[in-house]
Amino acid sequence: MADKVYDLVYVGAGSKTLVNAMYASKFGGLKVGMFETRHEAGGGWCCDESPAPGFVAHHCSQIHCYLLHHSPTFLDFPEWEEYGVQFAKPRVSNPTVFREDHSWVGPYTIWEEDYRGKTYDLLKRFSERDAETFLKLEEKFQKYLYPAHLEWGFNPPEPFGKPDAMERVVMNPDAGVRPHWLQMSASQLAKELFESVEIQSWGARPAQGAGINPTAYGSALAGLILMFSYMDSIVIKGGTHQCAHASQRVIYENGGEIFASSGVERIIIENGRAKGIRLADGTEVEAKLGVVCGANPIDLVWELTGPECWSDDVPYC
Repeated sequence: MADKVYDLVYVGAGSKTLVNAMYASKFGGLKVGMFETRHEAGGGWCCDESPAPGFVAHHCSQIHCYLLHHSPTFLDFPEWEEYGVQFAKPRVSNPTVFREDHSWVGPYTIWEEDYRGKTYDLLKRFSERDAETFLKLEEKFQKYLYPAHLEWGFNPPEPFGKPDAMERVVMNPDAGVRPHWLQMSASQLAKELFESVEIQSWGARPAQGAGINPTAYGSALAGLILMFSYMDSIVIKGGTHQCAHASQRVIYENGGEIFASSGVERIIIENGRAKGIRLADGTEVEAKLGVVCGANPIDLVWELTGPECWSDDVPYC
């Protein structure tokens, strides 16, 4: 017999699972139980004392894209703001500063009046052709790439054989995405698009800032999206852990429970269905409806379930 029973059981209480649990508990009326290995919930929203004592840093989540990261949550959870999630709108986004003369390059954000004109004036100091290229790409991005990216990010994957939103935009000649870009790195793409070394440097910088190796094969499309998606950047006042605190409060107020320092040892599978979890201390937790796992695919397959639970056509390696 299980020691605890919930409708939904969560392996991990990171930023994505916290948002999922908010929707499940508030709008689905489900009783959720979240089990986190770390000493606190939040995942990429956490603030850690690093790299030196007394220095608190956000290692994952410093700036956010408003539409991609927060717009739906602010609309569906107005109490978030009441619980401390408030944001500032920076004038410029992800700039690159050059040490030699303190000059800088980068786009103004959509929050700045005439942001396109100001970005053009800034970039043309390095290359007028590059400034014109940027405006043309930004227009294509706003019309084709960003809507496709939002559709892709906020919907379940399409079944095999049916193109998803990003694949459709790549196949659309009007979108301006050249097929060979898919085989390039973000650095190679920046060099193809821009003639100025300074603007090339900035073009590859957003990918690096998001944790993507700009020299990695196939990183060009992600780099292109990141080059422009930061133009609606916001910064959470007081640090991104405010999001974690507010989300936990929403979950608690709707009957959910969160357990820190509670590592999951195994997801219990019976007849091909996730029935619950077993914690490292031996506690077993039943999931009436299912288990939501926030772990990476490698840990999910090899540590939490076992490859015998997966069919051969699942690309988990």
